[in-house]
Amino acid sequence: MVLKKFSEKMDKMFTAITFAEEGEFDSAREFMADNRKVLLALTDRGIDRKTLLYTINTCKRINAELDILYLTKTKEKSAFLDKFFSELDKERVKHKLIVKTGGLRQEIVAYTESNREILYVIVDSSDNWDIADEEQEREFPDLLKNLRCPLVVITESAVRT
Repeated sequence: MVLKKFSEKMDKMFTAITFAEEGEFDSAREFMADNRKVLLALTDRGIDRKTLLYTINTCKRINAELDILYLTKTKEKSAFLDKFFSELDKERVKHKLIVKTGGLRQEIVAYTESNREILYVIVDSSDNWDIADEEQEREFPDLLKNLRCPLVVITESAVRT
């Protein structure tokens, strides 16, 4: 497994060198770029402007693609997503939509487990992160202890990590 990954990295490097020698520097950078991704977890409630801007700025700053984990009860795309996608396109942030119907916390952990290239998980504090009862309070740390990347929670007044 390690040897295979090393071989793939070497292939990428030699391909990038070839492009760079021909003056195709953007293509060379693309081949050398790590597969960096940020996960934005959304629900049917939508996304506020602060979360949108934070997500876009983070992706641009670290040169990462955006995976959007959209939790819905209907399996249909909400109207706010089209506006959000046009904003991402305008800012040239590559993105992919993943639609799920499960619980927010469980889906985040499951997605990050199967996609190790996720660097950050971003959520809006209004997306039902309040812990309602004692049972949920006990389960919450267990659900996120397997999260292998930072969780960024955007609130109205600040960004908490």
